Amino acid sequence: MDLTLTPTFHTSLLVVATILIIYALFVKDKYAHLVALGMLVFELSRYLFLFPSERLHMSLDLLIIGGIGVSFLLTRFTIVKILLAGLGLTALLGHHYADFLPSSDPSSQTLNIDTDLELLVQFDNQENLQKWLEGNREGYEITYPLFTPKDQRYLLDEYVGINVKDNEDVGLVMNELRSFAGVSHIEMNDLVSIEQLPTLKNKRILNDAQLDKQWSSKPLKLEDYHKLVADRNATLNSNSPTVIAILDTGVESTHEDLKANYITTKKLYDKDIKGHGTHCAGVAAAVTGNQLGIASLLPVDSPIKVTGIKVLGDRGIGTQKMIIDGIIEAADRGYAVISMSLGGMTNDKREAAYRAAVEYATAKGAIVVTAAGNSSRDARRHSPANTPGVITVAATGPDGQLAAFSNTVTGLKRGIAAPGVNIYSTIPGDGYESNSGTSMATPFVSGLIGLMKFYDPSITTDQVYTLLYDNADKLDGVPIFNPLRTMKAFFAQKDAVAAE
Repeated sequence: MDLTLTPTFHTSLLVVATILIIYALFVKDKYAHLVALGMLVFELSRYLFLFPSERLHMSLDLLIIGGIGVSFLLTRFTIVKILLAGLGLTALLGHHYADFLPSSDPSSQTLNIDTDLELLVQFDNQENLQKWLEGNREGYEITYPLFTPKDQRYLLDEYVGINVKDNEDVGLVMNELRSFAGVSHIEMNDLVSIEQLPTLKNKRILNDAQLDKQWSSKPLKLEDYHKLVADRNATLNSNSPTVIAILDTGVESTHEDLKANYITTKKLYDKDIKGHGTHCAGVAAAVTGNQLGIASLLPVDSPIKVTGIKVLGDRGIGTQKMIIDGIIEAADRGYAVISMSLGGMTNDKREAAYRAAVEYATAKGAIVVTAAGNSSRDARRHSPANTPGVITVAATGPDGQLAAFSNTVTGLKRGIAAPGVNIYSTIPGDGYESNSGTSMATPFVSGLIGLMKFYDPSITTDQVYTLLYDNADKLDGVPIFNPLRTMKAFFAQKDAVAAE
């Protein structure tokens, strides 16, 4: 591992340099000054030339260190100097606290990447990309084209994939790639996993409606909600279904409580060994009012359909590239909602490929909903939850509080929370069981958005989130999903527009 590329090494170097500066100022040691200055020049040059996107981050480091030096010159009192030195070091470490945080989730290790395709490399234009390909096909194991959207106007066609050889260091290869003209961004092809906790409970086969197993039906006021929707459904008529795409481990298309609401994207996606995708599909789109299993937020005789797009393997693990391919496929097929109950800790502060994929899907009219993650942390460090343009969903429990495992979403532009503890839903084999996780919370929101997209196909992500947020219950700044109030406000808006 190239230590100069790790955040921990970067932070340690700055701390050591700062301590040397403090020591040199106390004892007036010019050699300590020179060593510290050399460390800072090394770090500064590395960030100026290798990591231009991190210049602001490095500037704040230098301001903190410079502030320590200036404060020493402005005071003669030793105790004041010691206090100022302590405050400066605390500020520096606070600025880099995230570099030392351990991961409690094995799926969220910061260097957990695909070993068959480690790097996603973005070029600034096709001309530079093609020139680079001509000169470097022999030197690298290249995958190109990496993404294949139907619409070539977006940046997704300017990516190549790089497989780093077993005897090579990923960090050194990244440095080498940055030296080429036209390379605008490099990120690691993160491994991504399902956002479900491992505990499974209450597995059983059901032949009758099991609404009593769904504790969420009470806080969501499911009966009142369905009455409201049923009153509007009398005039519904559509030849083209509104589709919610579950990007996951696949979906068992023949499940007794899903098949009437299911359409096939590819036969390959219509089975689910892991069971996670089928569970999420049931939360979003189980057939309501059929005397079987459970109820969802989709109305009786639903005009909204659900489909599976398999982006994770049978163990629930995938890669960033696989997820992006799924987003592109759903967008190109015109699906209304893309629901992703998956994710992991990010390797990069700016994951440009996820952002480009979400922008592509949004431009095609889709709304992207994703899980916040189960690491009890800030979802801003979790991808694709932190991707601009998505709606990110945290999990609540029967007590109405944010679940202990759930990542927080208050720092995101479009965060909301929905039931995600002991959620009873469909599994393969016409079965049902309870699972917990932000995975389970996400499809609640996706299902409701599917209904809104049916009534108003042109509704945007911002408009949907405004409705969700304005009509949510608020708990310590967290908006808690309220589908009944949200749909009342949605229908009121439509009626007002129709009356004009």
